[in-house]
Amino acid sequence: MELTAQQLADVLHGTVEGNPQETVTSFAKIEHGKKGQLCFFANPKYEQYVYTSEASVLLVNYDFKPTAPVTPTLVRVPDAYSALSELLKYVADLHKKYRRHRGRCRIAWSAKLGKKVYVGDFVTIGKNVSIGDYTHIADNVTIGEGTKIGSHCIIYPGVHIFPGMVIGDRVILHAGCIIGDDGFGNAPQPDGSWKKIEHLGNVIIEDDVEIGSNTTIDKAPMESTIIKKGARIDNLCQIAHNVVVGENTAIAVHNLRNPVHFLAAFRAGNCYFINIRSVKFYGLVNILICQLHKFCAGAYAVKVSAFAAPDRDRCAPVSGAGNRP
Repeated sequence: MELTAQQLADVLHGTVEGNPQETVTSFAKIEHGKKGQLCFFANPKYEQYVYTSEASVLLVNYDFKPTAPVTPTLVRVPDAYSALSELLKYVADLHKKYRRHRGRCRIAWSAKLGKKVYVGDFVTIGKNVSIGDYTHIADNVTIGEGTKIGSHCIIYPGVHIFPGMVIGDRVILHAGCIIGDDGFGNAPQPDGSWKKIEHLGNVIIEDDVEIGSNTTIDKAPMESTIIKKGARIDNLCQIAHNVVVGENTAIAVHNLRNPVHFLAAFRAGNCYFINIRSVKFYGLVNILICQLHKFCAGAYAVKVSAFAAPDRDRCAPVSGAGNRP
C-alpha cells in the first residue's frame, strides 16, 4: 500500500490540510505513529497525541480545532472513525484477487460452483451444494449436502457446515465455526435417562453477517435457527437451536457491562439448564453473564448481572420438562 494524502482524501471524500503529496504505507494507532504511517483521531481523550504524533497523515473530523501546532498532514472527513473503516476496506479490496482455484479437494459432481470460486486443499463439498460467484473457501472446510452459499463469501480454514444450511451473500465465517450441528435437545425419561431429540431443521444466515472463530450455531429440530442480515457474532459464542438473532445485532462473549436477560430457566430430571433457545435479539446486545450458584438435585439459583426483569437477582426454575419450548 502506498497512498498520498490527496488520494486518501479522494477515497474518503475529505479535504487535505497540509502537504497533499505526503505518502503513507501503513497504519498505526495515534500514540505509536511514525513517518510514513497513517493514524486517526476520533476520541477526545487521545487529543494529546495529536500534537506529539510523528505520523505522516492524520484523519480527523471536520469540526476538530487544534489548540497547538500539528506536525502530520490532516485529512478532514465527516467522521474519522467511519472513514478509517472505509479506508481499511478499500486497502483490503486492493489485495483481493478473485481467481478460480481447485486445491486437493473433493467436490461432488452435482455441486454447482459459480464464477471464480476458490476452493482450498482438503475441502469436501457434498452433493447438490450451490456456491455463488467469487466465494473463497479456505483449507479443511466441510460443506454438507444440499447447502446453499451465496456470492462474495469468505469461509476460513476448519469451518464445518452441515447439510441443508442456507448462507447468504458476503458472509464471513472465521476459522473453526460450526454451522448446523444438533442442538442440545434431550427428552428426560421416567427412569432418569435421556432420549435424544432428532434435529431435522437447519440454520439460515442472511446477507452481510460475520461470525467469529470457534462459534457454534445449532440447527433447529423443526424450522430454522436464523441469523438475520448484518449481524456480528464474536468468537467462542454458542447460538442454540431456534434462536432468531435480529438485524444488525452485535453479540460479544463475556462482556460484563451490558448483559441481556434470557427467557427462562428450567429443570429437567436432576440437572438444570439455562434456556435461551427461543430468545429473539434485536439491536445492540451482549451475551448474558450469569453464575450458577448451586447445582444439585435439590435447589439452585441463577444470579444474573444487571438483569432487566423486576426479580433481577434470581430466576426461579420452571418446573416440569413439559415447559421446554
